[in-house]
Amino acid sequence: MKKGLLYFLAFAGLSSQAQFTSNNIQYWVGTGNDTAILVVDFHTGTFDSSSAWGYLYNAGATMENMLNDIAAADVNFSVNMAGGFLNDINYHVHAGVGGTNNQYWATYSGQDFASLAANSGITEVLQNGNFYACSFTAFNSSPPYNALLNPGTPIPAFEPFAFTNADVSHWVGTGSDSTILVVDFLSLIGISSNAFGYLHDGTKTAEDMLNDIAAAYSSFTVDMTGGFLNDIVFNTNSGIGGSPNYWGTWSASNLGNWQMNSGISENLSGLKFFGCSYTDFAPVIRPNTPVNAGAPNGLTENMLSLSVYPNPSSDYLNIDIKGEFVLEFIDMKGKRILTTSMNKIDISDLANGLYILNLQSANFNATTKWIKN
Repeated sequence: MKKGLLYFLAFAGLSSQAQFTSNNIQYWVGTGNDTAILVVDFHTGTFDSSSAWGYLYNAGATMENMLNDIAAADVNFSVNMAGGFLNDINYHVHAGVGGTNNQYWATYSGQDFASLAANSGITEVLQNGNFYACSFTAFNSSPPYNALLNPGTPIPAFEPFAFTNADVSHWVGTGSDSTILVVDFLSLIGISSNAFGYLHDGTKTAEDMLNDIAAAYSSFTVDMTGGFLNDIVFNTNSGIGGSPNYWGTWSASNLGNWQMNSGISENLSGLKFFGCSYTDFAPVIRPNTPVNAGAPNGLTENMLSLSVYPNPSSDYLNIDIKGEFVLEFIDMKGKRILTTSMNKIDISDLANGLYILNLQSANFNATTKWIKN
């Protein structure tokens, strides 16, 4: 079964616990010969209340090892196990702090999701292929004892930095701020999710961004009549409002913490990702990890092949282009660091690291990656 289909079924078709398997996992953490699945359920009633990670390990690892390794790998995830107990877990907007409203973390294990049962806690030694879960549930310390809340069917956690500014080949617009637009048609055919880079001055809205990207890409059209995101068409994909689904809009600081937002009126200042997903809202589905949308309006790969040398370099950088141009140096936070029109540039004062070089001229625009060392 294709990965895209499994991802779609993880949201749209999972009506029973038995249907969630390791094939639904999107984000694997660790190294080793054995595998385990971690499910964490905050029981908030939201679409992302319960999430799942894959874990690779070698024999002898415990639930404590797994939780620590996932916390070290996933910037959105943190855990407190002081005193040998599972006290607190935080995952993007969700906080499960032990003792809040008499809720604490219960732990589970089983050969599959359907067979999860309470276990001995974070000291539990992992068994190859098994599922492990943490459920934030209310406890009565005296009779009548209450039934614990078993973890609910999860959605797969996403790798936070599977797509970043460095993966964008072309940026639309100008400015010192950057936002990546992710448009996911949630189609099972072809490339469903695409990413577009957008530079701006912090005053733009998502509506401005969508209009500017539509102006730059002849294959991208958008209808926002009435102040709503109605339709998007890109290449062979189309999402027409009501035929059969509708567009949901999202914000994120990385791909692992999508949250629904107020819509196309959302201001882009400080917003790293803005997402659009064509979903049936039963349940709502967030955008999947995208691929780079490529060059706008017929620009070829040769036209985007900007020659800069040496690369990497430490003192001077040469730009191989004739005529007038403007070259922007953009760091990995999306901030414009330097703007120049010189063919030989003194870059000795720039901080070491990876930069996006965005060139604009009368004839073409081009983007490339460059390393200062």
